[in-house]
Amino acid sequence: LALLPETPPADIVAISSLLGISEASKPGDIGDLDCCITFTPQGQAGTVPRPFPTPCSLRDALSKYCDLRRAPTRQMLLSMQRGLEPEVGRRVTKLLADKVAMKIVQDEALAWTQSEFWAALGAERLDLGAFLQHCPRQRPRPYTIASATRGAAGHLELCVSLLSRPSHPLDAAVAALKARGILDAGAAVPQRSPRWSGLSSDWLCRRLRPGDSVLLRARPSSLSLQAADVPLLLVAAGAGGAPF
Repeated sequence: LALLPETPPADIVAISSLLGISEASKPGDIGDLDCCITFTPQGQAGTVPRPFPTPCSLRDALSKYCDLRRAPTRQMLLSMQRGLEPEVGRRVTKLLADKVAMKIVQDEALAWTQSEFWAALGAERLDLGAFLQHCPRQRPRPYTIASATRGAAGHLELCVSLLSRPSHPLDAAVAALKARGILDAGAAVPQRSPRWSGLSSDWLCRRLRPGDSVLLRARPSSLSLQAADVPLLLVAAGAGGAPF
């Protein structure tokens, strides 16, 4: 079973001001999280690749399809570079040319978020359309169904372990980027929550509520039991629990 997790509301709030989004926007305005969006070519005929299913609400785009918990990829930076504020664009150019600096930004242990990265670079505004088109896509997470197939129709159970650890501070990373000339000497260190939690497990264990809609895809398995009543030896890699 593959589940598409949802971004925490706090991460959407953190990036909203950079994208010109506000809960105070009038209904239907582009800054309204509940406005309907789609992608159309600008100034000429043709088509625009849709990075995720549209039409959809801006809220769904940011919560379900854009991975705000992951730092910008190299491709995202290249695609957005020309539309950035001049000084921010120059910093991105330096970053793209510095392999060591890119490794600092892409370090999975540090887990830079989109808002942390752009705040450290001093960005004050990002083009909403470009951001939605080039932001890393949310990735489905695989889970093993933990309930028997002969159970209640339309019902399934998952065995989920909440992934949580102390947050890694960004002080050393910001200092290293300053030393390499990527960030200004006065760039502030992004403040983080004392603890980091896995996106999908936190969503399933803490934020998902009865009645919520979930995007998922069931994948067929080649594993099946013989009809004969014989002893079995089952070996698993610890990816989940399943009934037999």
